[in-house]
Amino acid sequence: MRALAKQVALVPNVNDSADAVVRGQYPIALSPSLERGRQLVEEGAPVKFVEPKEGLRLGTNGVEFVANAPHANAAKLFLHWFYTREGQTIYARNNRAVSVRKDVPQDYLPPDQRYVEGQRFMMAEADDFTAEGSQRVTKLAQQIFEGVKP
Repeated sequence: MRALAKQVALVPNVNDSADAVVRGQYPIALSPSLERGRQLVEEGAPVKFVEPKEGLRLGTNGVEFVANAPHANAAKLFLHWFYTREGQTIYARNNRAVSVRKDVPQDYLPPDQRYVEGQRFMMAEADDFTAEGSQRVTKLAQQIFEGVKP
C-alpha cells in the first residue's frame, strides 16, 4: 500500500478522480464515484472497472430511523416492505446498486457490474465496515498516505 500511495494523487471529490484518469492525469483511481465512472464508460471513455480479488463491496441497503419516533409501527411496516423483492427492486434500480436479495432483477446494470452466482463480495457488515473497523482502516490509511498531497 505504501508503494501504491506514492503513485496515487488524492483529489477533493470522487468525481474528480474518475475524470483525472480519463484526462490522462493519473493511471488509476481508487474508489472513484461509480455513478460518474459508469457515465464516463457510457460516453465512450477508455476506462475500465477492475474487480478486486477480495470481491466487490456489497451493501445491505441500510435504513435509519429517528429514535422514539411518534409512529414507530409505521417505520417497522416500511422496513418490512423495503426488504421485500418489490422494495429492493425499486431501491436497487434507483441507486444502480446490487441488492443483497438474489431475486432482484439487475437488467439496469452493465453486465460486468451484476452479481454472478459464486462471485465474491465484501459484505458491508464485515468488521472493517463497522464504526470500530472503519476507525482502524481510517487510521491505517492516514499512516499509509501521510505526506501525499491532494
